[in-house]
Amino acid sequence: NETFDWLENFNKIIIWSDNDAPGLQMRKEACARIGNWKCFYIDLPKELEKEDGTFQKVKDANDVLFYFGKDKVLSLIENANEIPITNVIDLYDVNDFDIETAPGLTSGFEQLDKYIYKFILGTVVVFTGRNGSGKSSLLNQMFIAEPLNQGMDVFVYSAEMGKPILKNWVELVLAGPENIKMTNSTVHKIDKTILPTMREWYKNRIFVYDNDKDLSADSILDRLETVIRRFGVKVAILDNLLTIDLGCDQNNLWQEQKKFMVRLVNFANKYNILIVLISHPRKTTEYRRLTQDDVAGSGDITNLAHYVLGIHRYTKSEKEGEKNSNGNYKKGKEPILYDCVLDIFKNRITGHANKTIDLYFDYSAYKFFSKPEELWKRYKWDKRDSPSRIDNPNLENKTPDWMN
Repeated sequence: NETFDWLENFNKIIIWSDNDAPGLQMRKEACARIGNWKCFYIDLPKELEKEDGTFQKVKDANDVLFYFGKDKVLSLIENANEIPITNVIDLYDVNDFDIETAPGLTSGFEQLDKYIYKFILGTVVVFTGRNGSGKSSLLNQMFIAEPLNQGMDVFVYSAEMGKPILKNWVELVLAGPENIKMTNSTVHKIDKTILPTMREWYKNRIFVYDNDKDLSADSILDRLETVIRRFGVKVAILDNLLTIDLGCDQNNLWQEQKKFMVRLVNFANKYNILIVLISHPRKTTEYRRLTQDDVAGSGDITNLAHYVLGIHRYTKSEKEGEKNSNGNYKKGKEPILYDCVLDIFKNRITGHANKTIDLYFDYSAYKFFSKPEELWKRYKWDKRDSPSRIDNPNLENKTPDWMN
């Protein structure tokens, strides 16, 4: 304490402690009080080699001086080590980022990939949409079917959709409209002859959280960590935020949602995976197209996410358009042929945000597409080499009134 002000005059201070437990503790305490940024230390080994090749035990500077002389003491002082600064790295030493070679997931939609290029692993996607907008169907297609097709395994937490329904909807996407028949306006039948091959292809690749009694964030992320370590899962779907128990009440809900988002961002970065979090929108007095601000809960949900996407299902009036008194369509109110629109609210990686992608919806296979090649795309379980269809049936057969 008496010499502390005097020590403040020096830009570099070398600590030479004994190499036993009390000495190391003293070094730690002294460096912390003086300031790690100006402290250096001598890491004295338990033995030093003598000129004759034998080794001499040493425990402090006096031993070094006695057995090896002042030149050895000076040499050790001149080669003192800097105290490392924890959790700080020189940007020079950081690996280069190249979006072309960085591991990631392409969306399966050419127009969307023009804007995002791909969903980079190590990031978090927040996905929103109203009930009936097509959110679940697009989720299955873009973040289950596409990862499987690109060699990535998937973890799914879905509290609202039963597992048999989830399986059926995923298989509809994987089967594609070529292998599905509608027996009436609502019943889908997948060709039974393809099921064994298709199921063998995705076997041990889609892991679904199965504990209805524990929906805590800790339990879900613990199971996710396990399948990452054991099976190498690369994409995780959490559907949805409102059903995950954050261990709080309404008084501190937003604070806990922020903590959870920070946890997801760190988790995705640590394990280099893509996490897709579904977050419902706030209730509004009118049915309208959503904005990023409509995502329910804490604003940190979207602030911390790397990507924020929203889906809107066009209403009947939007698809029919609106005419003026002269019988001409109003500007911006022209008829819309598409069924849904995907909004890119946020895209931190490439910066292309506030972009839209119009999509058709094929009810038979629960598939979205912007061009026929995306509808008739065959996933890799299908080894046929015959040409795929290239027509757009949605221009003749419109989507039913209800859709999920």
